[in-house]
Amino acid sequence: MASLRVEENRKLMSPNSDISFEELESSQPKPSSTRSSGSDYAFTMSKGSASRGFCNFKMPNGRQMRLIVSVSVAVVVAVFVYLIWTPSHRRPIVWNPPATPPATPPAPSFPTSSESTTSRPHSEDNSGVQKWVKPTGFKIVGLVFYGRPRYVNVLDCYLKKNLVSHGGYLDEIVFMVNTKFEEDQEWLDKLIETEPLYQKKITTSLGGHFDNIWNRHATDENTLYVKIDDDIVYVHDDAIPRMVHTLMDHPEAHDVAANIVNSPLTHWIHYHTEAILPYMPDTSNFNGTTKDPTSWRASDLQRFNGPTNDTWEFHDRPKGGFPVGSIGGPPSDGHRWLPMDPTSENLMKTPIAAGKAYDPWGKGWTEWTLAAQQHYSLLERLEREETGKYWAGNQEGIWNMQYTRYNLNFLAIWGKSVKMMGVAADDEDALTVTIPKALKRPCIIDTHALVSHFSFGTTPELEKTDLLERYRLYANEKVCAVDNQKKKLEPQFYVYHKNW
Repeated sequence: MASLRVEENRKLMSPNSDISFEELESSQPKPSSTRSSGSDYAFTMSKGSASRGFCNFKMPNGRQMRLIVSVSVAVVVAVFVYLIWTPSHRRPIVWNPPATPPATPPAPSFPTSSESTTSRPHSEDNSGVQKWVKPTGFKIVGLVFYGRPRYVNVLDCYLKKNLVSHGGYLDEIVFMVNTKFEEDQEWLDKLIETEPLYQKKITTSLGGHFDNIWNRHATDENTLYVKIDDDIVYVHDDAIPRMVHTLMDHPEAHDVAANIVNSPLTHWIHYHTEAILPYMPDTSNFNGTTKDPTSWRASDLQRFNGPTNDTWEFHDRPKGGFPVGSIGGPPSDGHRWLPMDPTSENLMKTPIAAGKAYDPWGKGWTEWTLAAQQHYSLLERLEREETGKYWAGNQEGIWNMQYTRYNLNFLAIWGKSVKMMGVAADDEDALTVTIPKALKRPCIIDTHALVSHFSFGTTPELEKTDLLERYRLYANEKVCAVDNQKKKLEPQFYVYHKNW
């Protein structure tokens, strides 16, 4: 009924209606009292506003106003007393959100080429002519993770050539001793006597973890460290200078790694840049002993003419490795590999075609035959002066690892960077993946900084090739000083064992 009445009144109040205001007012029911009760408010229609549909609000009476004022005053007084007398620990907790932390820790500042009197020319051959100017204002230290004399016997020539006393970049070289064999330590002591800029520090690693070396001995903030594994058997003349300048020119990088021959990742790159050549093991002296080579040159090797399959087959590695003469193992002790005609068809028959993968845990880490083929290919490229075949990446030759795990066999890094975050037990993961990703500063490879890493612990069969002797012969001819020609060591130093 109420809705019908409202609708009827609305129509009567229409501007087009003929009903007068007096007639409309007389039609409304009269209230029983002229005074409002409680908190009800009275609405009245004025004659002037009826035709426009407006209402006038009637103010509360005196009693209602006094009540509203009294309540308002009481509320204000109560709040004031509460804030003054209530202990602070009982007041409401106001949460102020903390300032948003930076997405990454602030990057430390490093010397740059523009801040140092340097030039950045580079030679692309192995002429040995020094074309670099060493930067000033900070120290450059070589850290050699030492344990195996048979490799350092060759590495020593490259280390001395890169010392400042011989026109190189390294102010000193520290051998981080990590071996439990006294004979290996005594051999190093004799080597250190030959060079005033050589020194050693005794360290201890547990299960092959090297975090203690980094965190204790590579944190000087005004030093650039070049970490070198003891089984590096070739270092291009430009490798260390290029890595130093690349690290200076690229402060957005956490560290700079060398382009490593015999790496689970870079072998894939070298395959696609056509640096790797087709080689096969020589089986002519099967299960016998082969004489040491007298030349490192591939041109002195005969062509491989043995039987081949269309594809190379890998075999499951038995515990302890492949014995000499076994299926999948070295055909003989001290055996050599022979080159094939350099065609794509022949390359498809070799280990590299079957095992190539951009994978830190792939065949490049576990298969000794894939490693052997890479080493023989490098020696042939060195003879041809074709190390440019190994270059890749952008115009500078930079390959961004994009936070993918990479080998630490040869690495340039600021001590400030090591100190900033610290290095975990798995230093390889820490310095190429975890820390670079956290800082948004990737590890990069300077692909012109070419080095050769002899072997992993997973490929002891390489010791049954003649490769180490070939690298020694190359170093004697191209790198070692006349008074530092290297001889083959005593047999006990060639026994394969772990140092911890």
